[in-house]
Amino acid sequence: MKDDIDLVNAYRNRNESFTTKLIYPLTDRGWASEINNLALVMLYCLENGIELQLYTEGWNSGKWDYYFEPFCRTFTSPMKVPVFIFSDAGKKRKLYKTFHKLAYKNTYLTDNQRWNSIKNMGKESRHYEYPDLNINGDIFHAMQQLFAMLLRPIATFKKEIDATLEAFEARSVLGIHVRRGDKLIREAGMFPVEEYVTKAQQASFAFSKMFIASDSGQTLTEFEAAFPEMAYTSFCDVKSEGHDQRTFNNRTIEARVADTKKLIKDIYILKTAPYFVGTFSSNVGRLVHTLRNGKDSLSLDETWYPG
Repeated sequence: MKDDIDLVNAYRNRNESFTTKLIYPLTDRGWASEINNLALVMLYCLENGIELQLYTEGWNSGKWDYYFEPFCRTFTSPMKVPVFIFSDAGKKRKLYKTFHKLAYKNTYLTDNQRWNSIKNMGKESRHYEYPDLNINGDIFHAMQQLFAMLLRPIATFKKEIDATLEAFEARSVLGIHVRRGDKLIREAGMFPVEEYVTKAQQASFAFSKMFIASDSGQTLTEFEAAFPEMAYTSFCDVKSEGHDQRTFNNRTIEARVADTKKLIKDIYILKTAPYFVGTFSSNVGRLVHTLRNGKDSLSLDETWYPG
C-alpha cells in the first residue's frame, strides 16, 4: 500500500501528463463546500484526461499552503480567473473569457453545463479504477482517496492538529456537528439538540460524553439545559451567534485564517470520534461522513451520496 506522499506524486505525474488544462478557482463560499467540490473536480479531471490547476487568488480562506501541502500546480494570472458557475460577472464576463482564451488557451469553469456534469457524477453508478492512486471502487471510495491526497496539513499546522487530538479524549465520545447561522435562513431546517442524542441512542451508540462542534454558542446553552448530567467538550465560542458567510468574507484575512483552522480542527476530531451525528444538508456533515467512510455516521435530515 502506497503512503500519502507516494500517492500524491503518482497523482501529480498523472495529472501533469494531460495536455488539456482546467483552472479551478477557490471562491468566497463555505470552506467545506469548496473542499467537497474540489474533490469532485479532481475526479472529473482524472476521468476526462484534464490537468487540474488550482487558482486561489480569490479564496476567502487565503492560500492553499496556509493549511495543506500542494497536490497540483498553482495557476497565476495578472487578470483574475472568472467564476461564473456561482455568480454572473455581468459586463466583465466577455472581457475575462477573451483575455484568458487568448493568453492561456486553458479551460475554465465558466459554464453550467460542465459544472452540472461534475455535480451529477455522484448520481451515476460508476466504478473508478486508478491502481496507481489506490482507487478501485465507487465514487464514495474515490472521494476518500482523493481527500487523503488533498488534506495533508503542512508541518506547522499538523503540529497544531496533533496537539488538539492528543488533548482530546476520544474514547466513548459522540461527535456532534450543529450548523446554525445563515444555513437556517437559506438552506436547512433547525433541529432541537435532543434529536442529535436521540439519533445516537436509537443507533445503540455507546457514548458517555460529547464533542460538540457548532458555529453558535447558543447550541452549548441548549445542550447544557437538555443534558445537565452529560459532560461535553467544545471549541465553540460561547459568544458566537452563528456563521454568516458574508460577514466572514468581510473579516480580515488573519481572522478568516484563524476561523478556518478552528473549523478544520473540529473536522479532524469529528473524523476520529467513535460516533458522529450531524446533518448532511451541511457540507461539513458531508465531508466528515466521507472522511469516516460512512462508519457510525448519521444524519438528522437528508441522506447523501457524493456528487
